[in-house]
Amino acid sequence: MRLAGDSESRTLFKVRQEREREMTSVTTVQMWLRNVLATLGRDEEGQDMIEYALLAALISIVAIVMILAIGPYIQNTFQDVANALKSA
Repeated sequence: MRLAGDSESRTLFKVRQEREREMTSVTTVQMWLRNVLATLGRDEEGQDMIEYALLAALISIVAIVMILAIGPYIQNTFQDVANALKSA
């Protein structure tokens, strides 16, 4: 003989089990996301690579500008030396 409360308690038990499974899934996803975000926050290797590339580009640009700016003066100096050697 079954009691009316018996089927209700089984239904409540099943509902509780389902909720626990859902909460476990949500908790697992939350933990995974936290780990991924924490790893991304700590991973600075890519940032270092970009910083070095930007630094190298800046040094190259400064070197090119300096060569273009000083080039005519150096050419005049070498021309003066060549003319002095020809006349000596």
